[in-house]
Amino acid sequence: MKSFLFVILLSLTALLPFTCQADLIGVVIVEPVIMYDSTGDLTYKYNYDVGTGALTVNATPTHIMIDGALKPFLPIGPPTLAIGIVLNQAGAVVGGVGGPDIVVTGDIDLNGDGVADYQGLLLTGEIESFGFLDSGTTDRFDFCFKTTGGTLADPYGLRIGVTLTAEHSNFAGSFDVNFGGGAKGNIGKAKESVDILKTGAKVSANTRTIGFWKNNINKNIHDKRGTQVTEEQLILWLAGVQGFYLPDPFHLGITDDEMLAAAYDILSYSGKDIAYKTRRQLLACELNLLSGTYAMADVPLHESLCRAAEDALNTPGADLASLHTLLDSVNNLGDSCDGADIAAGDMIAFQITIVSTLAAPRYVDVRDCLDSSLAVLFSDNDGHLVESGNFVQWFVELPQGSSVTELSLWVKMTRLPSNDSSCPAGDWIASYCMELPLKTADIPPKCDAQKCAGPKCDGPKCAGPKCDGPKCDGPKCACPKCDCPARVAPKCPPPPPPVGSLRNCVCVREATPPEPGPCGPCSGKVTSLTLQYNGASGFVQVVQKKDCKEVFSGVVEPGQEFSFTGADKHGTLGTNILVYVGCSFNASIHTSCSQPIGPGLIRGDFTVISGTSKDGGPLCPLP
Repeated sequence: MKSFLFVILLSLTALLPFTCQADLIGVVIVEPVIMYDSTGDLTYKYNYDVGTGALTVNATPTHIMIDGALKPFLPIGPPTLAIGIVLNQAGAVVGGVGGPDIVVTGDIDLNGDGVADYQGLLLTGEIESFGFLDSGTTDRFDFCFKTTGGTLADPYGLRIGVTLTAEHSNFAGSFDVNFGGGAKGNIGKAKESVDILKTGAKVSANTRTIGFWKNNINKNIHDKRGTQVTEEQLILWLAGVQGFYLPDPFHLGITDDEMLAAAYDILSYSGKDIAYKTRRQLLACELNLLSGTYAMADVPLHESLCRAAEDALNTPGADLASLHTLLDSVNNLGDSCDGADIAAGDMIAFQITIVSTLAAPRYVDVRDCLDSSLAVLFSDNDGHLVESGNFVQWFVELPQGSSVTELSLWVKMTRLPSNDSSCPAGDWIASYCMELPLKTADIPPKCDAQKCAGPKCDGPKCAGPKCDGPKCDGPKCACPKCDCPARVAPKCPPPPPPVGSLRNCVCVREATPPEPGPCGPCSGKVTSLTLQYNGASGFVQVVQKKDCKEVFSGVVEPGQEFSFTGADKHGTLGTNILVYVGCSFNASIHTSCSQPIGPGLIRGDFTVISGTSKDGGPLCPLP
């Protein structure tokens, strides 16, 4: 976990933020805020039972701040707060203890007339995330609950954030022993945000076909003349292909001759196997990218396409047909850098960017609502076309904390747009509409030149044996061209006005996560792992190899299990993770799904206990 800004009530009149460096989830709370306390009771008001993993909190709500006013709870009942969640020995949430995981009751008089405006069951919720900070005898914890009911459910919204200050606490940072202490803090509306942006542009490039690369490789192999790229350039670019992203799908060898021969064999494939056909197109696409001269105008887009293709070729059961078609189209773009305005027949790439700050992971439904003039070529991250509504749909889990999630979609505009796309009615938490300008129709070539006006001939007299006047009187008279006294534009229709723009909208709403299914093979890269440490007590750090992002760090005891999730833009762990104990490298675990991974795998001092992959769900145990 990372540390973030969170808010607690420091006085009865003001909400002030402060920052802690800890394994807190960093929940930020805003009004309405309920204050609770142990009310002078020094007995333990929060307890953790290592036997059951249950952490419980029992305290008394005292005041509520709502609409800028601070009001006490009425002494009826009396008011109560009860929290019950279940944790594993790493302090991660396993679930609840039965029934609502948070229950707040009481009576609140907002206008001072002695009559409760809110009463009885005020709030209920289900646990989503939990954080902790060992800070001596006064420890801190924070929680995020999904709101499920109560008379305050509407003003609290979708999420309830709770901060807990535990005085006289004996928590020492370990969940291997019982602990407890006092309990006071705040229950507020969790401040969260989900913003979405959609951008798009016509795909333009200076790419080259499979035939271009195959012919040049063949000429260099046989020392023929007429090559457009040198052998040195080809070797450099082929080496770049092998190190571009994943070890698969290309194994081109080590020596120059091996690389050239292997590349020629791939490009020469003429069978019907879709994987081999896709790999053939991908090799040309990556050569276009890495050569630079023949790349797409939008290089990051070119890179993302190549990465998506490599991922698909390494994922059993992936849909390669649409990807093969897209790669073929890109490789045949040629020199198409003719302006940004789009016209019928153009290929367009859209990128959807979701920027979120969340107190707990959120499973969302993302829909790109398309104009009826657009035909879908390819969508990454398991996006799929819903033909009945003409939208592309993704189901994505947005991670806890601050994150950026990116989705890509490639389409072809088949005709002038109808601009008939919009987000349908629904409980969308974010939406965005964008427009792209359309290309104005060209003036017909015959209407480009001016014509002569006036007498047909207003120049010198014709000369020749059969020409004795201003006009020719014989079929063979060599009359010079006439000079035009004036020139006028032909009677052509006026240039057509711009035909408008292409409009498309994208929208996001919460969705219900699918029920965990049976285990399956690793697919689409690993998204989470639980490891058991088999070494001596030490500080363990886990980082993603490609981007060096830390996904876990902390002191781990012998036999202890700990869990972590992927932190790249797709929520995966990338292709490899590196595990360090103390300052020493201990193990590397391949997480791209190209090598066997699942419960039972041992690497260094660590055993995989469980895990999930993006497209395959829970990992099956290794045989």
